[in-house]
Amino acid sequence: MTRKERRLVVRNIRNHHRGLRDERLQDKPDQGKVMKQVAKVQASSSIYDGAYTTFADWRFIHRARLNLLSLNGARRFNLNSDKRCRRCRNPNERLPHVLSHCMRLSNPMNKRHNALVQRIMKAAEGRFWKVITENQPIPGIDSTLRLDIVLKKNGEVLLIDVTCPFENDEASLDEARLRKEQKYAPIAAALRRTYRQVTVHAFVGSLGSYDPKNVKLMNRQASKKYQTLQEALRHRHDSMVKDDLH
Repeated sequence: MTRKERRLVVRNIRNHHRGLRDERLQDKPDQGKVMKQVAKVQASSSIYDGAYTTFADWRFIHRARLNLLSLNGARRFNLNSDKRCRRCRNPNERLPHVLSHCMRLSNPMNKRHNALVQRIMKAAEGRFWKVITENQPIPGIDSTLRLDIVLKKNGEVLLIDVTCPFENDEASLDEARLRKEQKYAPIAAALRRTYRQVTVHAFVGSLGSYDPKNVKLMNRQASKKYQTLQEALRHRHDSMVKDDLH
């Protein structure tokens, strides 16, 4: 074989074994449920360069994605020990509970949510979108529902609501998005009487998994450079809960 052919063979062997390792990780019943969602899009792994990420955040996000945090409900040994949440005394202190459901951690959860909202707002400013409402009922609409952001430009309205569910499996983000679309469907229908195009969007993922369906919205809202920055910063926001775990 020529030198070029040898390099090609070696590269193919390396890629094959890399794919096998990836499949083994995703097949693990406990760790694979998050990694299947992470593997869907490259933006979910944008922390490889460490930009805007502290060492503490780096250690947290990888351990959390692999379910290796020292939580009472996720022990590999002493299975008969107390599994209750050390904060709210929930019967099972597992990662989904800590990141998305524990009421004692509602403050860092709100900070994570608000940080994502502010990133979307900043992106919208650069593309001359006008903010109609922010966390308020829409004027003229018979509904008390509050979307995080309602944007308008050239007869088009974007209804955006940020949600951060736990990436329990591949369908978890789709289900979260569907719930948001169904919840705000009456508002969208009412606005379509006035505006030519109205769409509902949801930003999701509590462990930094990027929903591919967000790409279409962000392409219209922000430049490629800002999207890259937002992807790097998102992992910083996703680790906000870590300081209150114990």
